[in-house]
Amino acid sequence: MTTTDDNIQPELTAQTPLAVAAADEDQPRYYIIVGVYKVKEVAEKMMENLLKDGFSDRGWMRRPGRIDVYARSFTEKEDAVSTLRKIHKEFPDYRDAWILKR
Repeated sequence: MTTTDDNIQPELTAQTPLAVAAADEDQPRYYIIVGVYKVKEVAEKMMENLLKDGFSDRGWMRRPGRIDVYARSFTEKEDAVSTLRKIHKEFPDYRDAWILKR
């Protein structure tokens, strides 16, 4: 499934796991955003870095004029917040990561 620029649902690619099942589309999701990019190749490099760091559930969302790369996504805000704290503590390269609710 590929998205258009005006669709803010996660783009699911061959390198991206099916992070969002169809049944979950009605519920808000919380994404731990590690980078926002304009160039697809730069976003792809971040995806590779995340995989090397053990984030197999990573993915991205195309939004108008940008690509948001996320390390993980959650249905529960508390899970996202606790994981974000862990990422900030254990992965200094992602110290600017933040949570996006969609």
